[in-house]
Amino acid sequence: MTVRRLLVLATVSVFWPAGARGAPLDQSRAEAALGVAGLVGVWSCAGAYAGKSVTATMRWYHLEDGTLWNTLHPTNPDPSGPAHATIIEQWRWDAEPDASRWLTEPDRSSSDQAAFSSPGRTGRTMTWLRQAAQSTMARTFAFPAADKLRFEEHHGGNGTPKVVDYALACKRTLRHEPPPG
Repeated sequence: MTVRRLLVLATVSVFWPAGARGAPLDQSRAEAALGVAGLVGVWSCAGAYAGKSVTATMRWYHLEDGTLWNTLHPTNPDPSGPAHATIIEQWRWDAEPDASRWLTEPDRSSSDQAAFSSPGRTGRTMTWLRQAAQSTMARTFAFPAADKLRFEEHHGGNGTPKVVDYALACKRTLRHEPPPG
């Protein structure tokens, strides 16, 4: 093989578009595949937390550095009742070829310091499993129609009774990037 042919092959392999080589998804392409546009905004939710009535605001937004965040802020419909803790987490794409999945990274101020992982959306559902040995905790986001969301967080299964922590029905009230907070 001539030196010129080697140089041409090396140049083509260096400048070939990453997607054409079957490279793993980066964060922005993973967000497009997930359908983040269908998540971003503010969602008004009602349902139950540990079997008691609760309302909640759920938000998906990007910070200035481009990171994707999700917050769940539940409130007790009874103003004299106890406050419920807020969940704040970053969603990031793990692009390693052998572990392509979404991961959560809880904010230090979040009430729930558990980390979850998900392979992404399957049809109209996205399931997250807790990243802990022997954990049966899971979260499910289901999208039955445009601007509608069902959220469930539960634990149990595999021979133990299923206990539902959250069961919320949500409607999107803001369809664009909300300010963080």
